[in-house]
Amino acid sequence: MPVLWIGLPYSVLYLPPVAVSANRVGNEVTIFWQPVWETEDDYEGYLVEAWVCQGGKQVFQPVGYITTYNDNQKAIQNKSLIAVKVIDEPGCDVPSRARLYTVEKHGYTNYRMVPWPGFEATAAPTATP
Repeated sequence: MPVLWIGLPYSVLYLPPVAVSANRVGNEVTIFWQPVWETEDDYEGYLVEAWVCQGGKQVFQPVGYITTYNDNQKAIQNKSLIAVKVIDEPGCDVPSRARLYTVEKHGYTNYRMVPWPGFEATAAPTATP
C-alpha cells in the first residue's frame, strides 16, 4: 500500500516531538513521546498517522491526542511522556509504521517516525527423545 501524502500545512513555530518510542504487548502498540511546549492560543494537541495490520490488511489509522493546555504544561513540568495505543496484528505482507506530529492552530510540525516494535518470535515446538 503506498504512503499517501496529503500536504499538511507545516508550522514553523514549533518543533516536532522528541524522545519518540513505542513498545508492544501482544497486538497492542503504545507510542510514547515528550510533550512539546506551545503557547496557550496555539496549542491543539498531537496527531499519530499509523499504518497497521488489522484483519490481514494494512489500514490507515489516524489517532489524535488532544488534552488541555494546562495538562500539556503539567506533563512538560513533570517530564512525563504522552502515550497513545493502537492495535497492530500479525499477518500483513508489508511492515506497520507510524509518524507523529505536533498540531498547532497554524498547521503541523514536521513529523517524527515512530520506531516500530516487531512481534516476538515464537519458539518452534521441539520433539522430546
